[in-house]
Amino acid sequence: MCPPPPPPPPPPFPLLRLRLASASASASAPALLRYGAAVLLGAALGGAARWFGSGGAAGAASPAKRELAAAEGKGGGQVEGGASGAIRVLVGSTNPCKVKACQLAFEAVFPKHEVVCISVKAKSGVDDQPMTDADTRLGAQNRSQNAMHNYDGQRGEATYSVGLEGGLNEGNLGTLECHAWMCVRKLDTDQESLARTASFTIPDEVARLVREGMELGDADDA
Repeated sequence: MCPPPPPPPPPPFPLLRLRLASASASASAPALLRYGAAVLLGAALGGAARWFGSGGAAGAASPAKRELAAAEGKGGGQVEGGASGAIRVLVGSTNPCKVKACQLAFEAVFPKHEVVCISVKAKSGVDDQPMTDADTRLGAQNRSQNAMHNYDGQRGEATYSVGLEGGLNEGNLGTLECHAWMCVRKLDTDQESLARTASFTIPDEVARLVREGMELGDADDA
């Protein structure tokens, strides 16, 4: 009898280990987007960690890693009031679900650092209900950039800004599909890293309400 195959390797980013399957099939669209936001934000951060510090020789410590190591050497890791190791993240939204997703993602990617997520009101620059993939991506990018411009600096110098935008797109079978984009911006270089969730089809009744002009969140609760 053949031995069972070895288990697959773990996902490359800690938050990708979150199991979307744990959300029931009847979960609301906002709930699924919340899970998806945390997972894909982790992926965007993983990409950011690689190429925000790119340009060095293979195997050499990236500037980002050297910066983190220096902060750890100073004994950082406390939130406000203290230490140099705190990582402050501007979240271009007042939505607590988005802020929480950012908190989870950054804590997973930077486990040795205290993470302070700061909610900043930031316009998306697109329709309240984006209806295309391109508009949804642009909304995330705009929120990230506008959070940077709108931050008053009262809670200390920030290192990253994040924009998260949920949107819809027309499916191939006449259905409406829901997805989200995440944009992570490194503030000292203005470089950005992007990630997109998978799409899922929303129920026909919800799609009808959206096509009549209702935003997805309201349609989902109707």
